[in-house]
Amino acid sequence: MLLEYLKKMNESDKALIFTSFLGMMTLISRSLSANNITYTTIRGTDNHEVRHSRISEFSSNKQIQVLLLTLKTGSVG
Repeated sequence: MLLEYLKKMNESDKALIFTSFLGMMTLISRSLSANNITYTTIRGTDNHEVRHSRISEFSSNKQIQVLLLTLKTGSVG
């Protein structure tokens, strides 16, 4: 269902996907890649500079449609 929605997005649309588990992040990443949906990720192991860089890239790069992140990283910035 989520994948169907993402496939129908306009080029200017963006989506945030939050997950509680890294294993689920891996599964979603594989599915996005297999369907040619561009994305970037933020994990708990990413330092502040990496997080900031990926958020900036997601915001400014029209090619990146999805930001995939864990709930914990999304809550602390």
